[in-house]
Amino acid sequence: MRVAVMGAGAVGGYFGAKLDRAGHEVWFISKGERRKAMRISGLRVESIDGDFQVVPLRTTRNASSVGPVDLVLFTVKSCDTREAAEAARPMVRSHTTVLAIQNGVENEAIIGEVLGDEHVVPGVAVIGVDMPEPGLIRHTNNGSITLGEVSGEETQRVRDICEAFAGADVETRVSSDIRSVKWRKLVWNASFNPITALTGRRVLDLIEDDNARTLAEDAMREAIAVGRGLGHKIDDSIIARATQRDPNWADSKTSMLQDIERGRPTEIDALCGAVVRGGERVNVPTPVNSSLLRLVKAKERAVVETRGL
Repeated sequence: MRVAVMGAGAVGGYFGAKLDRAGHEVWFISKGERRKAMRISGLRVESIDGDFQVVPLRTTRNASSVGPVDLVLFTVKSCDTREAAEAARPMVRSHTTVLAIQNGVENEAIIGEVLGDEHVVPGVAVIGVDMPEPGLIRHTNNGSITLGEVSGEETQRVRDICEAFAGADVETRVSSDIRSVKWRKLVWNASFNPITALTGRRVLDLIEDDNARTLAEDAMREAIAVGRGLGHKIDDSIIARATQRDPNWADSKTSMLQDIERGRPTEIDALCGAVVRGGERVNVPTPVNSSLLRLVKAKERAVVETRGL
């Protein structure tokens, strides 16, 4: 299978490296220091499942040089979705599938506007991973993908993608209700991501702090209520599962905390912002998510101003 990874950061780099190691032709679309490091030494993965390195590695800054591919693994930040979809155009033909495993619940619609809804398969990645330096990925928790057609049908292309990932030793599941699966992940993301970003604490630290955990639970309850109002299937037990004191989270930083630490834009609008917008559609109040949205935006501005001094 010919694969292109749009967004060769920690998540895209990890899954792309696994596919490459399994024998697929994988192209990593990247730029700057990240691309330079990958060209020189490939990708090193320090993983709870065993370290490995992919070298040599195919990388380019220009998607038009890759040619048509079978699969585009779409992992860019939500704020970059439209620009990345436009950049991916030269690689997309009638047979190409775009597997979107980004955070948030609105990216697939944007990709569909640019490339065509018929190409898009929504997915969810559950993984603890970061990139402490260009060319190095640290995998600390989980590492699975759930995907499915919006129609709920199990198509041949979904089976082919699952087979490719299974052959790369990636746990993969097919869902007949992928939109609900994505909203259930949003319930976690819209609570833990902003609170860790605001407090500078890791996931397990947050869970073990009564005040922070209570705030996260309140944010999750709002997101659950909105999701149900939109027709998604979400069980109340998701809160208890999310706040279990799992030692595997001890070394896990959320992507939003990593963004704040490195002075990068966050995905707050795609997370809490999506909950707030959904709440407005179904008349569900979202005061906690609204507050988290404003606070993280203020934190972003403060970080930018500090770095600019």
